[in-house]
Amino acid sequence: MKKLFVMLLAVLLLALPAMAEEDDPAQRQAAANAAYARVLLEGEDYIPMTDEARMPAEWKAVRFTVLDMDGDGVSEVVVELTEWEAFVVLFSDGGDVYGGEVVYRGLMNLKDDGTFTFSSGAMDSGVAQLTIRSGGSDTLHMGYLPLAESRTEEDGSVSYWLDGGAESTDEAGYLAALDQQDAKLDALWYDFTPENIRMLLGQ
Repeated sequence: MKKLFVMLLAVLLLALPAMAEEDDPAQRQAAANAAYARVLLEGEDYIPMTDEARMPAEWKAVRFTVLDMDGDGVSEVVVELTEWEAFVVLFSDGGDVYGGEVVYRGLMNLKDDGTFTFSSGAMDSGVAQLTIRSGGSDTLHMGYLPLAESRTEEDGSVSYWLDGGAESTDEAGYLAALDQQDAKLDALWYDFTPENIRMLLGQ
């Protein structure tokens, strides 16, 4: 019994450095940055998370930023394609790079905490954060978590919601949420150049 315990302890001690590395945000970010560099500097294709997703060879990139879009402690890369047209968000997982394309109105006024505003119609708009979730079969999908939202209902009325639709509010509460969002610091954008990419990714 004692011998078995010693063997189990030895296995655990051998596994601890790898486990610590996986949990270390700095190590995770370094691995993610190396993966992003293969896409941004070498033109490697990424794994698409949305139906519309142009690959690097098709990009007309004008600027980019690096920040945590989904709140997991590791930064993503957001690339703007042709001013005011669309964005590609790159997400790293296990050394692979996933990406999703978002139209301009789907990711406006990006802030340094990764939140942004969106609009799909005159009264359908709000504040959101991106979510990355498993889609089964080892695929990932990109979605929205609305933090504040204005919706047009089937009867033509307008409803207002906070916290991902968990809390209803009135127009004043919704506008207050928009004011709070507007007061946040804007994301820092950089020209899409190899020099800037290497600087932000530490390559």
